[in-house]
Amino acid sequence: MSLAERVEIQVCLSNEGDASFADIGRCVGRDRSTISREVRANGGRSCYRAEGAERRAKRSLSRPRVPVLVAEVALGKRVKAELGRGRSPAAIAADLRPEPASRTVCHETIYTAVYNGTLGVKARDCLRWRRPRRRRRQERHTSKRPGVPNISKRPEVVNNRAGTGRGLGSGSDRRERQPVSDVDPDRAVHPVRQIG
Repeated sequence: MSLAERVEIQVCLSNEGDASFADIGRCVGRDRSTISREVRANGGRSCYRAEGAERRAKRSLSRPRVPVLVAEVALGKRVKAELGRGRSPAAIAADLRPEPASRTVCHETIYTAVYNGTLGVKARDCLRWRRPRRRRRQERHTSKRPGVPNISKRPEVVNNRAGTGRGLGSGSDRRERQPVSDVDPDRAVHPVRQIG
């Protein structure tokens, strides 16, 4: 949330003492739960100040959190070794659950560590992908007619054929036709015009 939004919240709270969080949220362009959380965390309706809320937010952002798998070196090594064996983060987290709380992580923490590079392993190397790459049809199915040659291995003479075959389009068996443009003048149909 920006300082301008916090100032807007302060103005809405001071001008309209009975304004709901939903009304303030519509004014600021945020959800009412966000406004409620912001106001309650910074003194409530009567004591909310934008500058103090901004300082508090910047202070909380400047505290860097050390990832659990970096702070607990032994735990990080164990998780990295388990990932190297091909185990899923959910299975690793389930195995760690019975241990003391300091040596436990959830599967989301493991995924985050993999994708951030905290553990030093690539996701492609250690995480299984649900769907293997599709093989080509020839690789998936064996031919049921092994004696029939593949079409790509036919002789070059066949590939260079100019004719279309013996169907209706070949010139050998179709009749020679007269062009239709020659019209017999005795049979010509003339349109009838009405006079009047």
